[in-house]
Amino acid sequence: MARRASTSRGRSGHRQLRSRLVKSTVSVTCEQRISAAPPVVWAIVADPKMQERLDPRCRVESATGDWRAAGSEFILNVRGVRLRYVVTQAEPGVRWVASVDRAGKLAGAQGGELAADGTGTLLRWTVNISAGPLVRRLAQRTCERELPKWLGAVEREALASVP
Repeated sequence: MARRASTSRGRSGHRQLRSRLVKSTVSVTCEQRISAAPPVVWAIVADPKMQERLDPRCRVESATGDWRAAGSEFILNVRGVRLRYVVTQAEPGVRWVASVDRAGKLAGAQGGELAADGTGTLLRWTVNISAGPLVRRLAQRTCERELPKWLGAVEREALASVP
């Protein structure tokens, strides 16, 4: 948490302290072992339409491009907050990563790596959020609370799709 300060003279001629709080990145990573093959799990995490099933707070407003390829985009509305996802890496069955922006400004990134694990998949998902010092702790705790729930939903969807 870095703080940069400068002083200037206000209208009254008195010194004023101006403080600019610098954002830093909150990073949370969780793993989930899922009893489904990597291509099944990858399709669930990569398909924007699945987000509404994985997290009931989400609504897909739009999607452009082939969701299986880098360069595709989609907009999620999460409780009234519009987040634009741009897929930066898409390797079916192996990796999916997207940058996330809010109101035209980079808000972070998230993505996962998948590895075959016996007859299933080990899914390792990382969320990076740009946060100022005033909300950093809240952002971290929220991610730590919500990410395991989301991974559990991925597992439920994967198990439902396996014959």
